[in-house]
Amino acid sequence: DYANQVYALTMGSGKTVLMAVMMTYDFVLAFYHPEDKRFAKNALVFAPDTTIIESLKEIKTFDYTKILPKEYETVMLNVKYHYLEDPKTPLSLIEGSNFNVVVSNSQKIIIKTRRVKMVGKVSLFADERVKEQEDVVNNRLRSIRSLSNLAVFVDEAHHSYGMTLDDELKKVKQTIEYLHGNSPLVGVINLTGTPYVNNVMMPDTVYHFGLKQGIEKGILKKVSFYKYDNVKDEAFVADVLESFWKRYGEKRLEGKLPKIAFYASAIDDIQENLRPLIEKTLRKMKVSTDKVLEYHTEAEASKEEFLKLDTTESDKQFVLLVGKGTEGWNCRSLVACALFRKPKSAIFVLQSSTRCLRSIGDNMTDASIYLSKENHKVLDNELRNNFATTIDELMGKKHETVEHTLQVQKTKRLTVKKEVRELKSVQRKKIEDIKIDLTKAESE
Repeated sequence: DYANQVYALTMGSGKTVLMAVMMTYDFVLAFYHPEDKRFAKNALVFAPDTTIIESLKEIKTFDYTKILPKEYETVMLNVKYHYLEDPKTPLSLIEGSNFNVVVSNSQKIIIKTRRVKMVGKVSLFADERVKEQEDVVNNRLRSIRSLSNLAVFVDEAHHSYGMTLDDELKKVKQTIEYLHGNSPLVGVINLTGTPYVNNVMMPDTVYHFGLKQGIEKGILKKVSFYKYDNVKDEAFVADVLESFWKRYGEKRLEGKLPKIAFYASAIDDIQENLRPLIEKTLRKMKVSTDKVLEYHTEAEASKEEFLKLDTTESDKQFVLLVGKGTEGWNCRSLVACALFRKPKSAIFVLQSSTRCLRSIGDNMTDASIYLSKENHKVLDNELRNNFATTIDELMGKKHETVEHTLQVQKTKRLTVKKEVRELKSVQRKKIEDIKIDLTKAESE
């Protein structure tokens, strides 16, 4: 009994900006029509992880003057932003307050499940535990539930539309229903870049702008794929680095150095195998090893450097990752991806290998993706299932441009002769000389 819509826009096409625009218009309408329940006075944004929360900060910095007439801009001064990046971050919402935007990792506010030990029960088998589950609503969720006229935005919504929903994903939908139970939701807006499940589009999709369209329209880079028999040896690393350096080198894009991301399956694999091979090859190429950045859970000291990769200040070009830099990572100066690993997760292959497709500059720079034959096959299958396209189709895509001739006519000045007439009234001075003989007037 509320609108549930899916907007399927490929990466780099502005899902975050779309969210910000929708919120802005709703808030302005709700401000001028406070009794109309069609318009949202508050917004909750669900993000699947903290990496995406970082990219969702664009909602706060979005320049709403681009979409609002000047007389409505002051409404946006009422908006309060709450980014729940850390479990300890407090959420201070005044009950009944309006114009709040809450952005959170879904893990931090979904309905929690607490296990309660059963008393007086005996397990039939030694390794079996009898569990009773109880929904425990945390304080944050209670606080959000107190907000009226709430619109829920679900980023990367394909998670909750998967074919095999685990408990965590079901909880997101359960939490939305819980929020709706207190005060009716204005609506749920789902945003995703992958609207297909087993090559069938999600039924709630109201708008679709796909991967192929993104490349054709120049929103994404054109892409080349390179296939290898073995990606876990020195020959692969050397070939990738030499190819990258020859193709991109240190030629800056919007003032930023071009970058390549290497994805490994384990931290030990990076430290014992990948990094030594990369540094050995770079020394042969006479390229500084200071350009290497390693980032994973045991290298959190590199987080700040990782976050500033897409800036002119960053001098890093070779990024080594484990469990980082996949879904939601927005680094437009990333021009290449290499998978130094076996395909354990199909969705990981899709998310990691396509990170380098976001456009930059005049978008004349092509992206390069380096894969094993196994990963190449997995990626092709994932593209079919999630985007209804293939590697061959993407490689054949070119930016489609249409030339138009615009003729601008010079404005002509016209001289208009205007005739001005002045009307004057003359008043008699002797009023008594004016006589009216009513006997001569007709009786009617």
